Amino acid sequence: MPRPFPALPTAWPTAWPDGRATGLRARDSSVDLPWADSRLTGASIHATRARRLTVPPPPGTGEPTVTGPAGRPASVRTTTGDTMLVEPVAGVTCQLAFPPRR
Repeated sequence: MPRPFPALPTAWPTAWPDGRATGLRARDSSVDLPWADSRLTGASIHATRARRLTVPPPPGTGEPTVTGPAGRPASVRTTTGDTMLVEPVAGVTCQLAFPPRR
């Protein structure tokens, strides 16, 4: 059964319009979060063990993309609503990109 991933932040203080938080710990994973123009632009999830995660993309974003090692597509599919099911492999980093909605 997939484990829910903590909700990703949707906005940042105006004093920090661009930046990156690295090494955040969340459910057997390490997470890096980059943002620009006070909006989350992606996430890197480095799994310490294999598991299925449900990841809710931030509101107001377009179709997310997920890549694994060497830029290859990672195992991901959209489930109900806007929630993605991501299946990272232990020791591998998945890159999630959240483009602005067009």
